[in-house]
Amino acid sequence: MSCRDACTPAAICFDLAFGGARPSIVMDTCTGCGDCVQACPADAIQLCAREVAHEP
Repeated sequence: MSCRDACTPAAICFDLAFGGARPSIVMDTCTGCGDCVQACPADAIQLCAREVAHEP
């Protein structure tokens, strides 16, 4: 849970799942800073660009 601890905006939470806990990201809260990537001991996090719909 080091990624959650490193997340300044608190955008990562863990939900209990069979066999452990599953992380989830609150996209409205995530700033894309990457602190979670640096903190992850399993190197399991990637930041990817996301398309944003533009309204006319």
